[in-house]
Amino acid sequence: MLARWDYWRIKRIEFSGIVALEESLLRETVSEYLKGFRFGFLPNDLYFFINKESLTANLKEKFPRVEKIRVSKDFPDKLMIEISERGLFGILCERGEDQNCFLLDKEGVVYEEAPKSTGHLIPKVEVDNKALKPGAKVFTDDLIRQFEEASRASSVFTGSFLVSYDLFSKIPREIQAVNSEGVRLYLNTGDDFKKIFELLKAVLEKEIKEKRPLLDYVDLRFGNKIFYKFK
Repeated sequence: MLARWDYWRIKRIEFSGIVALEESLLRETVSEYLKGFRFGFLPNDLYFFINKESLTANLKEKFPRVEKIRVSKDFPDKLMIEISERGLFGILCERGEDQNCFLLDKEGVVYEEAPKSTGHLIPKVEVDNKALKPGAKVFTDDLIRQFEEASRASSVFTGSFLVSYDLFSKIPREIQAVNSEGVRLYLNTGDDFKKIFELLKAVLEKEIKEKRPLLDYVDLRFGNKIFYKFK
């Protein structure tokens, strides 16, 4: 009976766009998805039975690192799967002693468990959320963009980029960041970071000067007024 349908059964599966994912695991998942029969005798892997939307949803559920999938078919027996993996922004950790950490993409989605970050190569974000799971959208795209804009402005005007961000649910508009010099910066979301760090540059050059290594924190939440404290 199966020989009658062999010509239309999927025999070739081609992947493209893979960066960090293991192709063997993807292939295994697709093969498992295609197993079985309909009505007890029609193979699920027949060309005509392939539901592209269903297969896409299945792969996204199994692999949260995947951001986009494009499934296409080439008659009579080929399946082509184009993968777009999530772009890494940083590492997101729950605040507390027993921190759970996840990779965080540029769309604000956590997608994979990660070790605690101790260096400056990858930005770290701490939140007081609990029970985070891979695939959850934690931040808006706009908030991630603001993180990047603030770090870029800090680097351009002060020479120090931002290495970590602390967010608190009780003060949702506030960002507490730490720069690469170890100085804590208090910021407001939605502010003009280019203007703010340009003002900070002037304060560093005209007021703080050689005492810059002694800075403990700088408060940039009050427009043209900048407050700072030494260690």
